[in-house]
Amino acid sequence: MIKEDIDLDMLRELIEQKASERIKELLADLHPADIAEMCDELDVEEAGFIYQILDNEDAADVLVEMDEDARKDI
Repeated sequence: MIKEDIDLDMLRELIEQKASERIKELLADLHPADIAEMCDELDVEEAGFIYQILDNEDAADVLVEMDEDARKDI
């Protein structure tokens, strides 16, 4: 799956539903930079939810790729 295949509105709905496993499936094949870019487009709470459900290694990789201001917020 590529980033363009993931609809942000659908992702927001899954976050609202706390559908962690489904979100992990959607993000599994994405590069950390792509996940970081998506998180930049979400609000702080939504991005924080994404960050929290990632395993430690993926979360660290995504954090490195995030915009500095977004990193501070999370």
